[in-house]
Amino acid sequence: MTTISPLASSWFIPEGVVQEVSQKSDIEALLQPLSENAQIERQNVEIKPLIASWNLGDGESEAITFAMENSE
Repeated sequence: MTTISPLASSWFIPEGVVQEVSQKSDIEALLQPLSENAQIERQNVEIKPLIASWNLGDGESEAITFAMENSE
């Protein structure tokens, strides 16, 4: 993650992603290098019904929903 950290001043991470990663890894250890150059903001995301119908995991569904809602 240190390679992408300088690309933005802040990174938004959906809580569903945090929960999925936390089941397999220490999320704070993974986020620490990212936070050295940028602000980390965890976001609660309400999954859009269309995306929910795809039967993806919460992390993937929240990330896609967040991207669709914030594609400026």
